Amino acid sequence: MPRRPGGQIDVLVASLGTTGGWRAAAAELAASAFERIDANRTARLELLAVIGDAARPWVGVTTVEPESADGAREAGLLVAAGVDVVRVDVPASRELADRLHDAGFELLPWRARAGTGPGDSEPAPAGSQRGLAEVRLALDEAAAERRGYARLATAALPLAGPEQAVVAAFERVDIVDGDPIAEVVDGNVDPDRALADHAFAHRLIARSGSIVVLGAGPLVVAPDLARGAPSGPATLAGRALALELLGAALARRDGIPPGRILVGAIPPWLIEERNSASLAIAQVLLRRAALPGHPLVFEEPEDGTAAIRWRAILGAALPLVERDGLVVRRASAATAGQIVAETRAVADAAADVAGAYGPIDPRGDNRAWMALLASAGVRVARLHDARHTAATLLCQQGVPIRVVMEILGHSQVSLTMRYTHVLPDMMREAAAGMGEALWG
Repeated sequence: MPRRPGGQIDVLVASLGTTGGWRAAAAELAASAFERIDANRTARLELLAVIGDAARPWVGVTTVEPESADGAREAGLLVAAGVDVVRVDVPASRELADRLHDAGFELLPWRARAGTGPGDSEPAPAGSQRGLAEVRLALDEAAAERRGYARLATAALPLAGPEQAVVAAFERVDIVDGDPIAEVVDGNVDPDRALADHAFAHRLIARSGSIVVLGAGPLVVAPDLARGAPSGPATLAGRALALELLGAALARRDGIPPGRILVGAIPPWLIEERNSASLAIAQVLLRRAALPGHPLVFEEPEDGTAAIRWRAILGAALPLVERDGLVVRRASAATAGQIVAETRAVADAAADVAGAYGPIDPRGDNRAWMALLASAGVRVARLHDARHTAATLLCQQGVPIRVVMEILGHSQVSLTMRYTHVLPDMMREAAAGMGEALWG
């Protein structure tokens, strides 16, 4: 019997002679791949059993070092400082850069930092498969020192979903950003391509035991451009939530359980809006009601001013959610210790508040409203209908429309106008007033 070739490509080349050879080689490679995936899933469970899991919510930080050796050192320092999830950005390969270029994106592939000598080993990006293997090893060593499992996360560019899922399964990447809806809306990827890519990726993630992260929904303004009028933040947030619900449904359909589908809690652009705190809290409550069992992700914005406001909103939002999500902060290895301590303090205070007063039930207002209608003997109506009634009564009392707008919390008068309804008495009073003005 001839000696078996060493590499996977050699196996395929040696099997070119017959169709049966191809099938046998493919089946052997697939079996070997699934064996490795299952072994990584088992290794994760065993490590969690031995060294324990980190407290919830997890605190995550994204690395900044581009090369594998530096990225591994940075990851170890972050875990030593208390970080629970280390996220690594996956750069575009040359092939992916070409595909993105064809899709309309100008993006150069990763290149080694200048100064690498001919005698040095060729550097690799921290987000490559080789780099992630080094980061994984550094995380495991630092996690063993602190006695708490540290998770590795990746964030890839559009069109990289299948490749990212394969690497995640092979290198025990615990958390993967994988949002087909965002790829379609924000990345301008063909819907059929995005859905097919992520259907494959989701199934592999489900097999590997990893977690998938969905964004808080893309910003959709196409209907506003077609209509020629901007929508308010509530409408834009509603569109984002609808698309996030679709992304979560696709992931569940592909075999990932809700507890392993993390969903964005607050659309990032919402932090810049007027009344952002109340809008953000409403989004958190809506996701609690619409996505039960899905842990929430709170991600700190890059903009400094928005980040200050976001930190205040985080303290108000955490008492409303289960303590099972992820908080992603902006930090370096030097500042991570302080950032983690601050985040833990906020989470502990939120747990105290929730323990003392109980978490807010987003359906509680509706139940109280229905009980009030029943006790008053009034027909059943939506709680939202009461806002229309309140707006109309305020206008009937002569309250200026801009004052009504502030009371209802609207950002545009045009939206408030849709809430007010003209009553017959109001039309008669208007006609009488016009007659008095004209003829006295």
